[in-house]
Amino acid sequence: MEKWPWSRWVWSKGNVPKHSFICWLAGHGQLLTRVRLQKMGITQDTMCAICDNAPETIEHLFFECQFSRACVQAMVKWLNIGVQNTTLQGMWRRLTRGVKGENCRNLVNSVLAALVYYIWKAGNEALWHQRLPKPEAICTQIQQECKTIHDRNGSKKGSRRNREWIEELYRKKI
Repeated sequence: MEKWPWSRWVWSKGNVPKHSFICWLAGHGQLLTRVRLQKMGITQDTMCAICDNAPETIEHLFFECQFSRACVQAMVKWLNIGVQNTTLQGMWRRLTRGVKGENCRNLVNSVLAALVYYIWKAGNEALWHQRLPKPEAICTQIQQECKTIHDRNGSKKGSRRNREWIEELYRKKI
């Protein structure tokens, strides 16, 4: 049995390396959240830089914060896959379970990795520049970025049904 089965989606073929790196840190619980920085003696403020409603932990940042929830809901709606999980590993498992074909799985993996990265980046924007992008803008950026990667990595591969599923995704607006 794999020690870290989620590492397959983190290091998936279609992922951008900086997205994979942030996902890897999150999966290992090593992202420098404000709670973690407080434990290291670097800061006293533990509140989420995005919403300021709860301590900034990995769980809060990616699953409890209203901002990240809006981003996650928009992306899973776009992918047309229901997700109830509140862990990165659970979300990855659910998102990829119903997807057939390597290209489709790689696309879903890329979307999830980009989602984690852009939520993390939004937190840094809120902290350092006191501005927060709209969830819709983040989701549109993820959609465009993943399409570019998918096209570059051979969008003509795979079964016709899988290609049609991907093409249909990109016709939908977020």
